[in-house]
Amino acid sequence: MNHSSETGSAETPDESVTRYSGSIENELIAAAGQADRDPVVAVHSVRKLLKKYRALLKLVKGCSSGIDPERANHFLRDLGRNFSQLRDAHVRSETLSLLAATNLLPSCRDLISELLKENQRTIDQLEHKVIDEDQHFDTLKADLTSDNPVQSFIESLNTDSKCLIAGLSETYAKCHRLYLELHNQKNAELLHEWRKRIKDLQHQHEMVSALLPSDLFAASENIDPLTERLGRDQDLNNLRLWINQDGVSQNHSV
Repeated sequence: MNHSSETGSAETPDESVTRYSGSIENELIAAAGQADRDPVVAVHSVRKLLKKYRALLKLVKGCSSGIDPERANHFLRDLGRNFSQLRDAHVRSETLSLLAATNLLPSCRDLISELLKENQRTIDQLEHKVIDEDQHFDTLKADLTSDNPVQSFIESLNTDSKCLIAGLSETYAKCHRLYLELHNQKNAELLHEWRKRIKDLQHQHEMVSALLPSDLFAASENIDPLTERLGRDQDLNNLRLWINQDGVSQNHSV
């Protein structure tokens, strides 16, 4: 375990990771508590925080003393899947509303309006299912406050600068490999995978900025705008796929 004299931080890496993990869990529980008042914000926050938590696990997966991080990663992944359809529907509404407001497609104004109405029906159904029927927010809170694979993994860590650098380097390598693949084979699946790995990198930079030498972050100012652009591209691609579904395209002659 590294001490503060090694990192320049007031905390050891172990202490910092434990604090960061606890902070994410507290934010997740608080976000889940907003579901009845503001389901859009609750779903968005929960999905974002679960992805941030998974990025943390990937960063420190080589710091564990014998516990496989995959059970913890799958535990968080499965929690996130409970909200994925509803989050996608909320994003479609935001994207369609933006297209309507910018007036980029004046000839499609009526079509966009109809798509918004159809998507809202989907949102109403999914919110009822997620919040009232399946009570996924309550399940999330219960799972996070009970013994679970994430807690066991975090408790097993013996974090130092070496394993943090290794985790960050692995994420960089994945991003670079996907970038090169996209030059040879441009497709939406590869682009989406690249976006997810860049998002991991963004979260991991945030986590280790006070623990590792600053010269490791020479390109960090480029990460935020890149994730923003890739996110917009993904939103538009998801909207295209939804519109081209049989039911939607037949209903609206798309």
